[in-house]
Amino acid sequence: MSYDLNSNRLFVENIFKKNDNIIQCIKNEIIDFIKPKEYDIYRLKHIKQKLLSLMKYIINLLNFNILIIPIFVGSSERKTWIKNHHDIDLFLTFPDFISIEDMI
Repeated sequence: MSYDLNSNRLFVENIFKKNDNIIQCIKNEIIDFIKPKEYDIYRLKHIKQKLLSLMKYIINLLNFNILIIPIFVGSSERKTWIKNHHDIDLFLTFPDFISIEDMI
């Protein structure tokens, strides 16, 4: 019985190619499952705009006479949130001269 080294090499290469395809298919399925769709991105953006407007209104209503800037941080701002599992992190920035006690 003869041993064909070249056909074995091709056989092994095909196995690796098939596994690469399988791994890529699995990756694509996972990405499709967790990556937000355009509608999800639009919806979150709309909610963030409403929240920002509301926060600016409240800041103006309280009339602090200092510059308070609301900013979004976290996965919603970095666009790294997982589809159907997100939250919105909104921070308020105060000037450096305001003490923590004054903020409370």
